[in-house]
Amino acid sequence: MASTDDGLSPDRAALREGLRNATRDAHAEHKAERVATTQRQTERDPEVVAARARRRKTIRCVALFVPFILLTTLNLSGYGPVQTRVAPPDPAEIDDQLRATIYRAVMDIESFRREWGRLPHALSEVGVREPGGWTYEVLDPSRYAVAYGEGAWSLRYDSAGSPATFFDGIGPKRSVAGTR
Repeated sequence: MASTDDGLSPDRAALREGLRNATRDAHAEHKAERVATTQRQTERDPEVVAARARRRKTIRCVALFVPFILLTTLNLSGYGPVQTRVAPPDPAEIDDQLRATIYRAVMDIESFRREWGRLPHALSEVGVREPGGWTYEVLDPSRYAVAYGEGAWSLRYDSAGSPATFFDGIGPKRSVAGTR
């Protein structure tokens, strides 16, 4: 009979190897079963489930909160993607808007004068609400002044002046205050 390196016969060496393999496989199966059982038990444990839920919630909150704070800080410092600074209004555009608004009121006053033969006592007689930054004065029976605006952005029209010059480029090309 021939022997192996450790002095065992080939049959005994094969049996020994087979026992080692069987023991290793049985140990691996037992370990896998133990891990699965422990996993099933911890998955059912309310404390473990609650702890996992808290951890996921915390991770979500941090994942949302950190970018929000970063973007807010960048925006407030002027380097963010959202521009928080508003360009100042164009004075020429504001002047044109004020002139157009006064022009409509003057057209209503002149229409009232043609229809009733007198100036209105208040802008409310021609349908303009005065509290919105308006002032209206009857200076004499044929002359009036209208102003509109607030603070630095205000404009005043006096009917004694030249309407063509004051309202240049505004409204239809027709006369104001009866001038042609």
